[in-house]
Order: sequence, then structure tokens, then C-alpha cells
Amino acid sequence: MAASGAPSPLELLRANLGDVYDRIEAARQRSRVAAPRVTLIAVTKAAPPGAYDWLRALGEKDIGENRVADAASKKETAPPGLVWHGIGHLQTNKVKKAVRTFDVFHALDSLTLAEALAPALAAAGKVWPVYAQVNAARDPAKGGVPPEEALRFVEALAAFPTLEVVGFMTMAKEDDPGDRARPCFATLRELRDDAVRRGVGRSPPTGLSMGMSDDFEVAVEEGATIVRVGRALWGAAAPNSAVAAPPGPRTVPDPRS
Repeated sequence: MAASGAPSPLELLRANLGDVYDRIEAARQRSRVAAPRVTLIAVTKAAPPGAYDWLRALGEKDIGENRVADAASKKETAPPGLVWHGIGHLQTNKVKKAVRTFDVFHALDSLTLAEALAPALAAAGKVWPVYAQVNAARDPAKGGVPPEEALRFVEALAAFPTLEVVGFMTMAKEDDPGDRARPCFATLRELRDDAVRRGVGRSPPTGLSMGMSDDFEVAVEEGATIVRVGRALWGAAAPNSAVAAPPGPRTVPDPRS
């Protein structure tokens, strides 16, 4: 339990969520290209014990995990009603577990991976919403197709009926925080706009999954429809505290409603 007078982990998370939503809305308001709604994915890679119960108590449902093995293990004891987003690189030998675990996948970075996923999804009777990963920052440390190959990649993915390309995903360079990430995010938005204008894919790939704790405000300003935030939520949330009663109504706009 939290020390007497000290905020509980749930209260700290509530405050952090409120701050992140405030910053998302402020970024939306100051941009002419911002999306009308922005979904927040709570990245739980480094979250403390109890995190999933706290998130559900606070009305959150979108969970992001980098590793399929971690997500599968955590999902076993997590409350129902969560939407599990795979946001990290996936090896082809782990596709069956990924298909069982994730509801949405943000890191489709090659045709080789698509060829491995498609039959696994068919066998499971699933169609996955996926984001085509683009290395918009041209960072050798990051995965994804180069920007100049992105539209051809989406066209090729249309051949797989179990993969529904709903948008594009990217990550900025780690040494380009804040405003220095803007060219990367602007490149992805321009690619998305071009894909929609040309009618690439089976349906318009309108989503933009981009922006993390260090740069999500810039990503929102550049049109992100989804931001993937971890550290900004969990930095002050300590483990080993009971979940309090569900909170009252939000005091900040919920971009998903």
C-alpha cells in the first residue's frame, strides 16, 4: 500500500494520463494537420505490477507490448476487455503465438513476415488490422521499408486477405527527440496522404501510428492518429499498491470517444 498521505500508484497513473491527454489535445489544437481524434496506447513494457487493473479502472483499454512472449504471459492474468497491440519487431518463428496474443499489429516490416503471418491468421480464422512499418527516419537501427518503397509495399500486402492494412507506423531516431523528430513524422504523413490519394491497397490506409514519450506532441502536430506512450505514464507509478475504486468522469477530452 502507499504510505499514508502519499498518492497511490492508481492516483499517480490517473495524473499522468490526464497530463498526457492534456498535451495531446493542446498539440491537436495548435496544428492545422492534426487528426480529429488520437488514440493513446499505453505501452506496458516497464509497467509495475497491477498496471492492467489500474488501466481498466481508469477506462483505458489499448495496451502496447514490444515482445510477444511478454505480452502472452501478461495477458494470462490481465483483466478482460483490453485491446493488445503488438508494437515491436516480430520474428517469423513467433507468428503463431503473436496471432493468438495480439489484436492489432503495428510493425509489419517485410513481405517475408507477411507471408508467415497470412497462413497463421487464416488457420486461426482471424483478420489482423496492421500498420506497414516505414523507416521514415532512415535510421539503420530501426526496421521498416524505406519511404520510397512504402506504397509498393502496401500494394503488395493487398494480396493477403488476412492482413488489413489500416495505416503506417514509424519511429524517430533516439537521438532526435522533440522537434527534431518532425521531419520523420511529416514524411510518414505525406506518404499516407499520397497512398490515400492514389487509392493504394484494398482500403484507405488512413492511420498514422507514430510518437512516443519523448516526441508524441510533435507526432500529434504532424497528424498522428495513434501515439504509443510508456515512460510518461509509468515514471512515477510505484508497484505493490491495491487498486482503488474506479474514478469519476474524465476531466480531459478523450480522443477515442
